Amino acid sequence: MTGKFLHSCARQFDGTFQWTNVPVGHYFVQISDASAMPDWFLKSVTAGGHDAAESGFIVSGGTTALDLIASANGAGVEGVVTNQESEPVADAVVVAIPEERFRNHPDHYRKADTDQQGRFNLRGLAPGDYTLLAWESVDGEAYYNSEFVRSDEGQGKTLHVSERDHVSLQLKVIPTPKISRRFGKRTARRNFYTHGNVSFRKSWEFGETLGSSPTENTDLAL
Repeated sequence: MTGKFLHSCARQFDGTFQWTNVPVGHYFVQISDASAMPDWFLKSVTAGGHDAAESGFIVSGGTTALDLIASANGAGVEGVVTNQESEPVADAVVVAIPEERFRNHPDHYRKADTDQQGRFNLRGLAPGDYTLLAWESVDGEAYYNSEFVRSDEGQGKTLHVSERDHVSLQLKVIPTPKISRRFGKRTARRNFYTHGNVSFRKSWEFGETLGSSPTENTDLAL
């Protein structure tokens, strides 16, 4: 889909909602404003009676019934980021990277910046396996790119969380020069279309500013 599909509708008191004139395409559901609901995650997404949380669903005309179940019992991870001298690192970028099958789902990621004492707090993680990485700095949202993450994955910490879990840990920071030298600056373009706290995305692609332009038609939809 090129261009933008902008449409909003009022959410009813009974929790129902409706979009009309939705373009043909492949869609995924996600909570769009995690900052307003930091402990929430989508527990279940059903489209036309079929599980669509991982595979998404196709809109090709007619009516598609969506059933969404959200939970306010997301897991939390807190801790401290330090350098090689075990000193706390302020303003580091900490990201919880989901397991491989969810790495094209931006809503399964969680990100936080460290404070002046190097502390961070990630909230609202859906149950599953994660790799936690801490960078001294990151250009844009390069952590959504699997190739970018894979090269640093061994420097992070892996963990499994369930609903209501609360985990504390310490991370070593990945210095900026290493990231810049290997990858240059990565860019990503997104278009969000939202209703309330639910949004849909259509695609997610990246390009590098190393003599090439970002991939076209990188829309996040509805």
